[in-house]
Amino acid sequence: MAIAADIPDDEECAAGNERGQGKAGSALLQAKRHIANGQVSVKRHIAATSQAPTDVSATGAGAPLTETGYMIVAAQCCNYEMQEYIRRVAVNEGLQVCNEGGLKGITPYFSCQAGPQTLAKLKEDLHANVGWKCPFVDYPSGNCALAHSVKASECPPIEPEHPDIDCGCVRTDSVKVDFFGSTLTHSNLNGVGPDAGAQNIVYTNVGTYNGQVLDLILTSDANYQKSLNPNATNGKNGKFGTINFRGGVTSELTFTVVKTGTTTPQELNEVHFSFFDLDQSFVGKMKERVYVPFKSFNAFVVNKDVEFVISRTATGDTAFMSTQYGVGCDNPSDPEALGSKTCTRKDGTQTIDQRKRSFMLVYRKASSWKVTVEITCDPVVTGGDETCDSGRNMLFAGTSSLRDRCES
Repeated sequence: MAIAADIPDDEECAAGNERGQGKAGSALLQAKRHIANGQVSVKRHIAATSQAPTDVSATGAGAPLTETGYMIVAAQCCNYEMQEYIRRVAVNEGLQVCNEGGLKGITPYFSCQAGPQTLAKLKEDLHANVGWKCPFVDYPSGNCALAHSVKASECPPIEPEHPDIDCGCVRTDSVKVDFFGSTLTHSNLNGVGPDAGAQNIVYTNVGTYNGQVLDLILTSDANYQKSLNPNATNGKNGKFGTINFRGGVTSELTFTVVKTGTTTPQELNEVHFSFFDLDQSFVGKMKERVYVPFKSFNAFVVNKDVEFVISRTATGDTAFMSTQYGVGCDNPSDPEALGSKTCTRKDGTQTIDQRKRSFMLVYRKASSWKVTVEITCDPVVTGGDETCDSGRNMLFAGTSSLRDRCES
């Protein structure tokens, strides 16, 4: 997203998730796998990783075949992505997939739908499957597809009984958070004004839930600073909420849904909350990063091809980190109509796909959630005409175009 001067105006997936629980037994019989009574602790895995975030692709087709790569894909909670990841693991282990139904059948047990497990457990189960009566993988020298065709009565093609949920979210269950229809009734985040009084931002009438009108209250920790740009504002920008950050600032933000006119939290069955236009300044002095706490969300949704890095910190937080230059021209105007935008920039004319710079978080049974926003100020990066005092703007909204990856 543009620097302020450019705009003058698993984390843990829900193991034991409600969906698919009733069919777990039959799917287990179909895939003939056995879930261990105890799961390896995700925290134990994280403690062994580096203290710095590790750059990891979140896609099943691109994530590294490591425990860290596996956990990132599992945290995304998209069965499509986990299915592709398992396929790559099978090939890397010298196996071939010979029954797509079987592959789909085990996928939920390694995604968040009934998992996660570990990469080591996945490899163990894949090799064990070769020796089963009706395998869905085999070594290249074998022919398990032939076994299904010759013994069709004994080994019919396995039809997955779990819903073919792409990502761990449901469109019809989610409460819509609508900034466009809301009223900005108070703005004084960490005391920066322009209003006096409570050090927060209040969006009135962001939606309704069971007939109850909802407000959204946004607070920050004491580290928050706005940029020195006199045109920088906090609050609303069309259909988005927006917060301006000075470069070099890292601050935790808390979003709380309350009953209108009160500070009483209102728990929601499912809510989607999205961040957009994750990009950086021209020479990369200011980069935008969003950290989502471990175990605080149920899933995240991204495009199948993204233009930012998704990483995992030593404490298990999921980090979304910019890698691409962006300006105000490429900012989206509607969270539910993300598309391509052609802009003339310092590096020439470029076409930006807004979906590839957005991500959507999924929360269930929640009234409040936290994220930490960091705008870097790299002293080593020089050149260009940018300063960290000019800052960056973070855009957010409720649901987004990425909801097309959710179950209807």
